[in-house]
Amino acid sequence: MEDLILAIAGLVIAAAGSIYMARLMYYRNKGIQSEATVVESKEVKKRTGLYLGNISITFKVTTAYAHTLKYFIEGSWHEAADNAGYTNPMENGTKRNILCDPKDLKKFRYEDEVQRSIPVTGALIAMGVIFAGRFLYSFFN
Repeated sequence: MEDLILAIAGLVIAAAGSIYMARLMYYRNKGIQSEATVVESKEVKKRTGLYLGNISITFKVTTAYAHTLKYFIEGSWHEAADNAGYTNPMENGTKRNILCDPKDLKKFRYEDEVQRSIPVTGALIAMGVIFAGRFLYSFFN
């Protein structure tokens, strides 16, 4: 029974990777490419800890940077914030290639990050399938 549970866990990991891979391939194949310019970098602090009514104990404070980009697509200018959460800020005026969702031009991904994520996600899917296959083989034998 343990083998079956572990095999299902491997299949769940592979399925989650497949969903993410489908999204990456959507942006790579159907995304509208544009060159965007960083117009604003904003510091975002996130606190993790314990909150009990009026008492708060902070364990860790992490700092990330959200960037607002301006880009020209389909005859109009668009401005949108990224959700990447970089640890280092990009300077204003920095140019990056982006891939926009054709259905909603406010949603985008950085082109270089999409290209880097595809092989990593493929490896995740392969490992999940191999993991599941190994435990399914044990379960049926």
